[in-house]
Amino acid sequence: MFLSKILYFFNAYGFDGNIEVWLIGVVLIIIYQVFYKKDYTNLCLIDTQKLMSAEEAITKINFFLELVDKRNSKESFKIILKGYIFQHEEICEIKDCPLKVYKKKLLENCETLKEEEYKLLLAYCKILYDVSISMYAILKSI
Repeated sequence: MFLSKILYFFNAYGFDGNIEVWLIGVVLIIIYQVFYKKDYTNLCLIDTQKLMSAEEAITKINFFLELVDKRNSKESFKIILKGYIFQHEEICEIKDCPLKVYKKKLLENCETLKEEEYKLLLAYCKILYDVSISMYAILKSI
């Protein structure tokens, strides 16, 4: 009711619907930003050395951190993280990679896994960050 009076006031002074279209557009943009969540799982499949830009590296690191933070709250994040770890093991050349140690302890059902898992996952994230820095050291965005 209040909105219709405001729109009537604007129409009385010759706005001819521009405000209505603008208000609808703003609402649609807000709805899009709130409900649209881009799927970054395809970045998990790409090796860090083969990323095309620093923005992709930052996005991959942020997505991995989100997986680590939400692994216990949502089952889908836990499944994606487990798939990422198994896929990473196939392409990783580092013998003592934190994700390989994490997977070994995960398969052994180690009792101390709860205490160490966060440290291992963050250690891998630091490796991702260091590789990204070395690749895109010229850019200041990282």
